[in-house]
Amino acid sequence: MYDSLIDYLGPDSTIAVPAHLLAESKPYDPQKTPSHESGVFSEYVRQLPNAFRSLCPIHNHASVGPNARCLEDSDPTISFGQGSDFSTFYNNKFTLVLLGCGFSHGGTYLHHLEALMDAPYRHWIELHRLLVPRGKVEPSPIVVRYFARKDHAYHEDFDKITPVLRKSGALREAELSYGKSFAIPLDELHKTTVAMVALDPYFLVKKVVDESVI
Repeated sequence: MYDSLIDYLGPDSTIAVPAHLLAESKPYDPQKTPSHESGVFSEYVRQLPNAFRSLCPIHNHASVGPNARCLEDSDPTISFGQGSDFSTFYNNKFTLVLLGCGFSHGGTYLHHLEALMDAPYRHWIELHRLLVPRGKVEPSPIVVRYFARKDHAYHEDFDKITPVLRKSGALREAELSYGKSFAIPLDELHKTTVAMVALDPYFLVKKVVDESVI
């Protein structure tokens, strides 16, 4: 899959993949720590010899290509919101590609937009983690700001953005053997979603009756 992407995008493209550690409390070593449930493709990219990995102990990413080190601009103490990896991707005009899944499953960027717009069903918390700085062997404590769910009556429903993006004409879709895939420039996803959330702060969620399904 990686070779196919490079063949399609060209050698001057930069590919970034999630290497998240959502429930991990062990020391995070960007060079060694495997991602948590980010998939085999992400793990493959993370382990490439030319891969660069960002430092946030929760929502970090691995990237390869000419602009891979743009992630050096990210603040490791911010999981979502201004200064995070997601902000760096937006500033560098990345395109979000979802391979075989929709926005509810792979659209983590929308959590970033919830943080930017101060979604009423989430709130800021501080998570204490351990980070092994580059070139070091001993971990150091780090406090990461995370925009967590506070109202468990609501669950994300990110697929609601799909028909809106179709109307904009910016969404590309493809039927593949392992499921439908999507591609959307982040600036288009950002602009369209912000407009919808400005009209309805609860646009990206649905209310659930049985909290056990969350």
